[in-house]
Amino acid sequence: RDWSSDVCSSDLDAALAHRAPLDASSGGALVRIAAAQGNAALFDAFSAASEEAKTPAERYLYLHAAGAFEDPAIVQRGLARLLTPAIRVQDASGYLSAFLGNPGARQQAWVFVKEHWSEIERKVSVFEGDVQLVRALGGGWQPDGSAPPATTTTATATVASSTVH
Repeated sequence: RDWSSDVCSSDLDAALAHRAPLDASSGGALVRIAAAQGNAALFDAFSAASEEAKTPAERYLYLHAAGAFEDPAIVQRGLARLLTPAIRVQDASGYLSAFLGNPGARQQAWVFVKEHWSEIERKVSVFEGDVQLVRALGGGWQPDGSAPPATTTTATATVASSTVH
């Protein structure tokens, strides 16, 4: 494996090689920790794992892990993937929410949303995806449209679509 880091364990190796599933209680944390320090090869491995998943839970574990990466180039790849058929309409808001909820990717994700809103809106305006995005945005967004500081935790009740433009 060329994506290894100190936080990646044999459990993650085995899961990505389809030899053994991750532990239900710790697998999510392991995937997010690995992603936060991961490289492009790990992003590709997680993308493939989400597409080859045997259960919906496994699919979403790896799909949403894309939002936990912090390397700007990988974050950009993940955001660009939102605009492709690889991210289904019913998954789009959860996928994007993972990026907006990551302090290491939040500002980059917000810029992406503003630049690509007309394309994104088609994917997130169904299945209450817009509500999910409002929750992901949280409170503290700045008047100039920039993302809130990473320490902001207050939830916001509404976000007008004009805020995105």
